[in-house]
Amino acid sequence: MRLGRLLAGIDVQFEPASGIDVLDLTLDSRKVTDGTLFVAIEGSSQHGMDYADAAILSGASAIIYDEWDGEIPEVIPVLHVPGLRHKVGRIAHSFFGNPCMQMDIVGVTGTNGKTTTVHLIAQIAERLGCKAACIGTLGVSIGAEKLIESDRTTPDAITLASIFAELRDHGVNFVAMEVSSHALDQGRVDGIPFCVGLITNLTRDHLDYHGTMEAYGAAKKRLFQDFDLKAAVFNTDDAFCRRLWKTVPSATAITYGSGAEHIDIQLIQPTASGCDIRVSIGGIRHELQLSLLGAFNASNVIAAFAAIFALFPSDIDRALAAIPGLRGAPGRMEWFRVPNFATVVVDYAHTPDALENVIKTCQAHCHGEVWSVFGCGGDRDVGKRPLMGRVASELSDHVVLTSDNPRSESPQNILNDIRAGMTKSPILEEPDRSRAIRFAIENAAVNDLVLLAGKGHEDTQVTGQKTFVYSDRVEVARLFGLMSSEAQHAS
Repeated sequence: MRLGRLLAGIDVQFEPASGIDVLDLTLDSRKVTDGTLFVAIEGSSQHGMDYADAAILSGASAIIYDEWDGEIPEVIPVLHVPGLRHKVGRIAHSFFGNPCMQMDIVGVTGTNGKTTTVHLIAQIAERLGCKAACIGTLGVSIGAEKLIESDRTTPDAITLASIFAELRDHGVNFVAMEVSSHALDQGRVDGIPFCVGLITNLTRDHLDYHGTMEAYGAAKKRLFQDFDLKAAVFNTDDAFCRRLWKTVPSATAITYGSGAEHIDIQLIQPTASGCDIRVSIGGIRHELQLSLLGAFNASNVIAAFAAIFALFPSDIDRALAAIPGLRGAPGRMEWFRVPNFATVVVDYAHTPDALENVIKTCQAHCHGEVWSVFGCGGDRDVGKRPLMGRVASELSDHVVLTSDNPRSESPQNILNDIRAGMTKSPILEEPDRSRAIRFAIENAAVNDLVLLAGKGHEDTQVTGQKTFVYSDRVEVARLFGLMSSEAQHAS
């Protein structure tokens, strides 16, 4: 594609360079090859222009950049684009042929519940005949087929555009995607024509990045203020969502929650295998059975239904009929039951609110005592550590503190921060996560429940500068097999 066509409509002077062929584009100078347009924006510690010379040596055909007061290379065209960060998405989608134009796209934001809600939305859409894909923390998938692994909730703008192009080539016409606060703040999702925006809740997280809850909330608001949505879905059980709901045109808003105007959740009753719920939609009651555990999952299911209802209001009966067969996302309230051992639950809960919800759900389905095994991430929001310690100590019968991606921090220092908020001492502090999990499973009674919180689907542990292969789900299976074998030999 010619550079002039690619930058059409963008505020930039480029006439002499308009005929240059652009064969690829990237934000990463290490990925530049012959004919690549290098997009240089400011990062958290360095500017992309710091790597302009490296990009030129690798064959870049041109460079576009935002605010930069350093030296400008003259070997190839280097064009200043004001506000480039929030224009990259538009440029990238143009390069890949605007792949979203024939897709219905639902963006899901919120502190907790994004991953599960996105997967539930896609499942309901499939039942309605759509070819649906998911984009988010678990990567990119079409149904049960995983296309791409991911190391972040929402990829960068260029990667996202390339993902949508691949989904288009696979015949996808419906996408449910997670939209993180970082992505909204950094413009990663700019250029995506969202049809529906949905927010699940707002509780403490990511203050290492945003600084304050006000800034965190402001980032979330962008999904509803900066995009031309057909509908906006709000959880009115959450105070922030209620306030945000009041700021959008009433014609586009759909609310769900206890006493909500549009989808009123009237009853959530736990059962042995999930929960029964009663909702009222337009004054008509519907009784539903879920195979997912926990009131928060019931809320996620209704959120997913609300998004589908916004797009396909005439298919309400088929959408409701799909609910009993919905499955949760991997590493979210995932249960492991083996005879003669305590039940183990693996969940991604890594915020105070999520941990509280998960422990309460475990209490409702446990006939003995609840053990909570968890830690907090290093180089992340320090303030939430004592809050999570307090939640775990107040709601759990036993607490085992361990590591959860300590990164550059001392694992023991992180445990000290967590312990500072606890109302009772942990039964064990063991930075080695495998040992901590084994201790809990070995010491828990058969009727007890052991919650492994924080890592969920993750398959690595980051300690210092090293990343190790590690998975709670794999570790539980290994320990159950090992301990079963040891028990047989002992007898």
